[in-house]
Amino acid sequence: MDSQGALPALAISAGLIVLGGCKSETPPAAGTAGVGANSETADQFVPRVSKTVKDITPEITSAAWLGATYINADS
Repeated sequence: MDSQGALPALAISAGLIVLGGCKSETPPAAGTAGVGANSETADQFVPRVSKTVKDITPEITSAAWLGATYINADS
């Protein structure tokens, strides 16, 4: 993968990891669009996602770098 393709792949990977952590215990009632007492607000969601992306970025970039540079029979 070239350097121009690595950034979009990193962004997609981080997005999938972050979104993979989203889960709903019960489906929202019709017409409520997920709003309820247990719903996470945007003010709670943004810092949580920012922290998660910041925490996983070193691992993802390291894996991407290794994948892009160590292309041989062992890897």
